Amino acid sequence: ESMAMHCPIILGVRGESARIIEDAGAGITIPPQDAAALAAAVQALRDDPDRRRRIGDAGRRHVEQHFDRRVLADLAVHQPEAFAALVAKAKAALPAQANA
Repeated sequence: ESMAMHCPIILGVRGESARIIEDAGAGITIPPQDAAALAAAVQALRDDPDRRRRIGDAGRRHVEQHFDRRVLADLAVHQPEAFAALVAKAKAALPAQANA
């Protein structure tokens, strides 16, 4: 939701969520539980409004290109194999209990 609202993200996680933010250019990823890195990321965004805007815009573009319902529906109708592969990839990224 933050990406869709043009909000720059500071995310203290590893794994798929961090990869999505990094690939989208939608924010800053920091190590979990790293207060100094969090403070530095907040200050960096506070001090650079142009960077905040660029990051927010990049997140919105990523959502529009990868998660827009109309785009996904069109893909499901016109390229069902590609849609199935996308769904399989998304499921594989979920924690094990979510796939049960």
